[in-house]
Amino acid sequence: MNRKLQASSVKHQAPESRWPGFSAHRSVLRAGVGRLSVAGLSLVMVLGLLGFLSCPGQAQVQSAEPRCAAPDVRMRAHTSEPKKEPNGPSPDSLGGKWGYVDAAGKLIIGHEFDAAGRFFEGLAAVRIGDRETGKWGFIDTCGKVVINPKFDHVEAFFVEGLAAVEVGGQYGYIDKTGSPVTQSLFSSRLWFSEGLAAVWFADGDGYVDTTGKFVIEPQFHDAQEFSEGLAAVEVGDSWGYIDKTGKFVITPRFAWARDFSEGLAAVEADYNLWGYVDRTGRMVIKPQFEDVRGFHEGLAAVTVAISPHAQYGYIDKTGKFVIRPRFELAGDFSEGSALVGFQNGDGGYIDKRGKSVPGPTK
Repeated sequence: MNRKLQASSVKHQAPESRWPGFSAHRSVLRAGVGRLSVAGLSLVMVLGLLGFLSCPGQAQVQSAEPRCAAPDVRMRAHTSEPKKEPNGPSPDSLGGKWGYVDAAGKLIIGHEFDAAGRFFEGLAAVRIGDRETGKWGFIDTCGKVVINPKFDHVEAFFVEGLAAVEVGGQYGYIDKTGSPVTQSLFSSRLWFSEGLAAVWFADGDGYVDTTGKFVIEPQFHDAQEFSEGLAAVEVGDSWGYIDKTGKFVITPRFAWARDFSEGLAAVEADYNLWGYVDRTGRMVIKPQFEDVRGFHEGLAAVTVAISPHAQYGYIDKTGKFVIRPRFELAGDFSEGSALVGFQNGDGGYIDKRGKSVPGPTK
C-alpha cells in the first residue's frame, strides 16, 4: 500500500461521535474506524475535561444560560498529528446534522451543520452542504461563524495559528481571520510543526515556512512533520531523518519512520517489526513490536501481536514491559494516566502501574 495514502487516510479522519465518557467509543467502532490500533485510537480519543465561559448575547441550544466551552490548556501528544488534544466541545450527530456537546453530553451548539470537525486552538471546521458541493468554514466555541464557508476542503484544525484550505484542487494556508498567508499553492500538505510544513508535489515533497517560502526544496518521495528538530523523510524505499536545513542526520535505511518523542523515534525495520532509535540513529530498542506509539512521560504503548486482536501494553525506554499487554486500545500517558480499553467500548484510565484510576479532572 502507498504509505503516503495510508498515512493520510488515518491522519485526516475526524471523529463523529459524542465523548462524555469512554463508553462512547462504541459509536466510533461502529462508524467504520476499523481495527483500532493505538495510532487509530489517538485520532478518536477526545478526553473532554472542558471549562466554560459566558457568551454574552448568544442563545445556546438547550442551555439555561448562555455559555460556551473554553479551550482546555492541557494537551496530550499522539502519534497522529497534530500533537495538541482537541480543546473544546465535541462533535455530535442527530438526524444527519452536526452540533457540539460539552463533556457531560449536553448540547451547546445546535445541530445545524452538515459535517463538523474537532476544536483546535479555539476553532472547528464545519461544512454547509453535501460532500460534493458543500463549502467549509470555521466556528468558535460559541458556535459563531468566524471564517465563512467558502473552501472546497479544509484541514480540520488550526495548528500554530494556520490551517490548510483547498480551492479548485490546490492547497494554501490561512490565518484565523481567513486571510491567506501563503502565495504558493500546493497539491497536498501537512499542518505546521515547529514553524515548517511539509507540502507535496508530483515531483517531490519539501518544506515551507509560514510565508509559503520553500526552506527545504521538494526532493523527497514522502515527508512527515518536524518533531524535536528532526523530520522523517523517504528517499526511494527507505526512511531517514533530516534537520531543518534539509541535511540528513540519520541515513535512510528504515522501511518506515515516525516522529521523535522524548528523544526516541519508532522505526520499522523490515515492514513487520518496530523498534526505537535515538537522535544519532542508534537502535536502542530492537525491532520486536507489531505496532508502537511514541514515548510520553517515559512510557510507550506497544503490541507484540495485532491479529486476531491487538494486545497493547507499555514499555519503558529500555524496552522492558512495565504494564503487561492486555488492552485492545491504548492511549498516551499524560499527567500520570492513560486511557485504555477494548473494542466493545469498555475501558477507563490507568496509572503507570497499570491500576485503574479515576479520569483526569481540571
